[in-house]
Amino acid sequence: AVNYTSDPFNDYDGHITIELRGNSSQYNEKKPYRIETVDSLGENNNVSLLGMPAENDWILNAPYSDKSLVRNVLAYDLANALGHYAPRTRFCELFLNDAYQGVYVLIEKIKRDKNRVDLVEMGPGDNSGDALTGGYIFKIDKFTGSGGAGWDSSVEPPQNVSPYFQYEYPDPTDISPSQQNYLEQVMSSFETSLYNGDDAYRDMIDMDSSVDFMLIQEVSRNVDAYRLSTFMHKQRDSAGGRLHMGPVWDFNLAFGNADYMSGFLNTGWAFNEETPFWWESLLEDPIFIEALRCRWEALRSDVFSDPSIRSRLAGYETLLFESQERNFQRWSILGEYVWPNYFVGETHAQEMDYLENWLLSRLDWLDSNIPGRCNIGE
Repeated sequence: AVNYTSDPFNDYDGHITIELRGNSSQYNEKKPYRIETVDSLGENNNVSLLGMPAENDWILNAPYSDKSLVRNVLAYDLANALGHYAPRTRFCELFLNDAYQGVYVLIEKIKRDKNRVDLVEMGPGDNSGDALTGGYIFKIDKFTGSGGAGWDSSVEPPQNVSPYFQYEYPDPTDISPSQQNYLEQVMSSFETSLYNGDDAYRDMIDMDSSVDFMLIQEVSRNVDAYRLSTFMHKQRDSAGGRLHMGPVWDFNLAFGNADYMSGFLNTGWAFNEETPFWWESLLEDPIFIEALRCRWEALRSDVFSDPSIRSRLAGYETLLFESQERNFQRWSILGEYVWPNYFVGETHAQEMDYLENWLLSRLDWLDSNIPGRCNIGE
């Protein structure tokens, strides 16, 4: 249903704090924001927004160079359909100080929460035994936001990027030295085992989340894949203790929307573009290859099938039919290059057609190029 500014409040009428967020996106005229719902004293106020589970940290994503307006929503919806937590989203139209700002996407901020990344809560005193082993969230990313506190990878392959890991949870201001050392040792053991071709790495990672993380990044041929906006998390050993890839994050420049680092191609691999060595090494392990191929074949008859993709995109286009017109009246960028567009459509429908055709061609290329055979049942 369409709501109007003259209508009574029907969701949340209360205090927020608001700030600009993002890195390169801050240079766009249409600004992204982070908001926190707070009470009259400025303290956290967990509320449900647009039907999403109650929390206090939210992102107002501002699709601008992504003139389809849907790329982030598409990626998160696909990841959720694969059975993993990815941020929930709601399309909305934003008025800020009574000024119309266009179509935005309200997104859950990635954080530890029973309805988001479901990890046990950690405190600064959790420094020994099982309590020390989780749960953690950390990432490979630009230094905006958390301030960049973290550690360098202990493995430096000659042909690949050596990642820098940043603390996400516990917060860099709260994480204890023992927790820092533990997390660094866990990642060092994982990377060393993988780099040396030692099968022990298989007992350290969650294979399913690694396979699905790779598939989402490759289906979208995300130019930021693996090297930026890459989150990982680890539960306590008593709850499994393995390293999980994800949640996935930030796909504005994915699905053919980048004119650099081959992001416009619907052929080739994203993991070849200045990324950590992990993914090349994983594709040297026959166990991982078989898991990847079997998962791909299952998804191509379901979530990644051509009819499913067409239906999903058609649903977004129908939902945005009226609001996209208002958005592009506010931001007159259709038919104009906005960094880093590869395709420049004259209409929103053309942008959606390009996205659909690019994605279906990408899926077709992956059909022929994901390695291995699925031998289950043979």
